[in-house]
Amino acid sequence: MSEMTRLSRSITGPFGLSVTDGQIYTFPVHTHAYYELTCYSAAPGFVSVNGQEISLGQPCIILITPSDFHRIQTDGVSCGEYIKIQFDESVLAPAARSSLNFPRVLHDGPDFALPHQIFEEMLAHRTETDYIAQLLSSLVMMIGKRGAMLSQSSQQRCNELALQATRILNEEFTGPITLSALAGALSVSPQYLSQVFSQAMGVTFQDYLSALRLRLAAEWLRESGRSVTDICFGCGYRNLSHFLRSFKKRYGISPRQYRLQGKTE
Repeated sequence: MSEMTRLSRSITGPFGLSVTDGQIYTFPVHTHAYYELTCYSAAPGFVSVNGQEISLGQPCIILITPSDFHRIQTDGVSCGEYIKIQFDESVLAPAARSSLNFPRVLHDGPDFALPHQIFEEMLAHRTETDYIAQLLSSLVMMIGKRGAMLSQSSQQRCNELALQATRILNEEFTGPITLSALAGALSVSPQYLSQVFSQAMGVTFQDYLSALRLRLAAEWLRESGRSVTDICFGCGYRNLSHFLRSFKKRYGISPRQYRLQGKTE
């Protein structure tokens, strides 16, 4: 999915460490099983962490922990740039791990220049795992000392249940998963799971599941030669007509038009 990859797959870098860059774009509420440290340039929009909005009107650095629900909202399809580090705490020096208890934000200001330079250095040497792991430990400690703590997720039990649900969905969304089956796996009623999921994620169970499937479909359309029918069933849909309607509703064009558009860009 290219964007879906960040939702459903594990960190792709060696030793649980990955450094990437790109353009900032709107991304729906989600969680993941690793830490994420991102340096954002100024952009029209905001990042929401556990319901707390951080403006992107000025550059900032945001530390996300595995329990945090977060999303990105911009005023355009893509604007501004980011450098993102995704990591497992095991790559950090022991002294740095104590800085991972809370999500944090460091805004542009006197304390921003050095951390920003470290991000640039890590990006320039992204393939040198030992070196960037050392830089990351220093960077995490800086953010821990200089950054402001953000709110931890409220209604922890509900959020933990929603987190468990999203982890299962992120791994099994291409299969015949249903709200009832997921609720059974989590030992709660479908009604309770539906309510908790919507409150925590800001979208319904079905909308979240559809987004996962459609982003994977879009990736396959861009990057593979698989037929539309094969993509439909491969990404989890069981009815071609439903898939075609859902895809057009989300992307504004049919899957075949989407594929042709990608080839001409």
